[in-house]
Amino acid sequence: MRRTPSAPVSIRSFSSGGRLSCGSCCAITDRKITKFPTDVQGGRAVVCEKCVTLCRNMHTPVITQKFRERTDAARVLMLLGVVLIHCNILSFIPGGGNRAVTCAVGFFSEGLPSMCVPWFFLVSAYLSAIRRSDADYGGFVRRRVRSILVPYLVWNSLAVAVRMAVQLTPLGQYTSGGHQFTSLWQTLVDVYVEPALWPLWFLRNLFVFTLMLPVLRRMIDRNIAVTLAVLLIADTFTPLVGIFYYGAGVAAARLLSPAGADRMLGRCGWLFPLYCAVTFVSVWCGFDLFSVPVLRNVMSIVGMAGLWGLALRGGWSGLGFLGRPDATFFVYAFHGLVSPYIVKWLVRCVPWEGYGWLCCYAVAFAGVAGVSYAVYYAVSLSCGRVLPWLTGGRSAGV
Repeated sequence: MRRTPSAPVSIRSFSSGGRLSCGSCCAITDRKITKFPTDVQGGRAVVCEKCVTLCRNMHTPVITQKFRERTDAARVLMLLGVVLIHCNILSFIPGGGNRAVTCAVGFFSEGLPSMCVPWFFLVSAYLSAIRRSDADYGGFVRRRVRSILVPYLVWNSLAVAVRMAVQLTPLGQYTSGGHQFTSLWQTLVDVYVEPALWPLWFLRNLFVFTLMLPVLRRMIDRNIAVTLAVLLIADTFTPLVGIFYYGAGVAAARLLSPAGADRMLGRCGWLFPLYCAVTFVSVWCGFDLFSVPVLRNVMSIVGMAGLWGLALRGGWSGLGFLGRPDATFFVYAFHGLVSPYIVKWLVRCVPWEGYGWLCCYAVAFAGVAGVSYAVYYAVSLSCGRVLPWLTGGRSAGV
């Protein structure tokens, strides 16, 4: 794996008495040594295990504009998958509906988008691990506080305020109710730990994993397979949902540069049709493929690789403001606020029957996504100073 150095580096190794000297610290050592790319010309020096991290941090892989734009395109596709999840109307169809309707809605709201949130964990970890060094950990955490924790707190506070206000209007019948403030501690738990705006559990877990990044990186440097096995167990049996995919992203950053990821994923686009076919068959046969942890993880990895590969090789760069990271973040948060009202209003106020429920699902999806993007556009034009608080200061990239 060749990396482009952030500054000219020249590290050489030499032998002394038949033993190799570390090309970084120049110490004669019996430590395990490894070959690592060092100088500008792509030469390789022998570096002791202790200095591997130091040498790695002296090199910053190049993330091209093309890779960034097409990853943003994949981010939009995954976001729309999350919106599909929260437009699920299966529980509202009387008698379960006919089989074709339930299979179609189940495929688009429970099967197909199951790999979307795991992808967000993986790509966030990959970009974080490949850009940052342990030496800048403090600055990295401060940036993550601004980009994750602050908007997480703002959106959950906003959700509580909006839901309490809605209870005073006729729209109150379309929600489960406001918040009962029995005690300060319980309020903090209900609003910010649960959280109040449930789709933002992803941000809660992502921030926790961010704090663990140096530990995960060291564990993966020692043994990738064992570390991923431990993280898979933690993901399955503890509240640390998503940590396996976050760890997989760190491991991918350890093994693949952006150029290498582009080449590898570009050959994986065929996996997405396979993922769709297997998922649809499982839904049609009534087998919950994603209830089995091993199968769920295998299918999620196949789906992520396939869809990301299609985005990288499909030339999907001209998405305009739809692909902006601040738009993606805003819609991710805002759609969770409005989707219950839009979906329940459509279900209760329009007499859907038979295949009409498919139209209901499509209208709900278009309505939630359209309203969310429209509100983002309005806020970006009229309240530009407010937008950074709602999107964590995102603009051109994360």
